[in-house]
Amino acid sequence: MNQAKRTKPSKLKPGERLTILNINCRSVNNKIPELHQVIDQVQPGIICLTETWLKPNIHTAEICPCHLGYQIYRDNRTSGKGGGVLLAVTNKFLSEEQPI
Repeated sequence: MNQAKRTKPSKLKPGERLTILNINCRSVNNKIPELHQVIDQVQPGIICLTETWLKPNIHTAEICPCHLGYQIYRDNRTSGKGGGVLLAVTNKFLSEEQPI
């Protein structure tokens, strides 16, 4: 998980928008520069990546560096090809993973 320094969590003000970026990557490894460009342009509060195709040997910081200011949660497919999800929540919001 991302261990970046957290800012004080904030609440959305009435009328303030929460932007959610949802991308079906079909492998994020070869799209990292483009992903960072979209994040810089859109500045979403939440990022949802599906079909990341990430393997456990790929460190989260390679995909979403700490300086981007997000808490990262991911789940890789452990067998077969494809699959995997990554959720990134801006450090402006308090977030934590909830076990099921």
